[in-house]
Amino acid sequence: MIFCINKIFYYVCGIRMIPHYLGYIFTKGGKLFQEDLLSTCGRNDFYTFVFWLQSRRYIRNLFYHRMGWKFQFMFEWMLPSDKSFHLYNMQIGRRCHLEHSQNTFLNAKSIGDDFYCLHNVTVGNNGKKHTNPIIGNKVCIFTGAIVAGDIKIGNNVIICANAVVREDVPDNTMVAGVPAKVVKKL
Repeated sequence: MIFCINKIFYYVCGIRMIPHYLGYIFTKGGKLFQEDLLSTCGRNDFYTFVFWLQSRRYIRNLFYHRMGWKFQFMFEWMLPSDKSFHLYNMQIGRRCHLEHSQNTFLNAKSIGDDFYCLHNVTVGNNGKKHTNPIIGNKVCIFTGAIVAGDIKIGNNVIICANAVVREDVPDNTMVAGVPAKVVKKL
């Protein structure tokens, strides 16, 4: 009985997953998402892809962002994205690692490689148009942090929980507090 239910589940999921899996295998965005999946859970095989796309809506948002708006427009009705996680039109580097990213808004000019982000993070402008931050490589942003304004976050930076970053952050530092100040050199 259980074997039959599992078989039906994988059959139904498989039908909805066909266009997603083909995009995952054959497109440039799919190759980038394979690296994201590998950095997030350590594997990027078929079963991992199906499990993460089925069970984690915020991962779908990253997948649709990688695939482009046309792919999302055509196939999002099969697997809806998470409405509490927003990825705006920006360039995201390789190996983006999102960890239960509900209530997160990412609206930067660009995000570098090896980006790590937790939930309740806001990255965006300071109320004026075209004042979004530029985020470097190997940046970790922890829960509740706010990064706003026309600023540059350097490479190898850790932004601690609940920090409010409104000024440039140099490379190889850890910032914390409201307003954020450098607390440690890395």
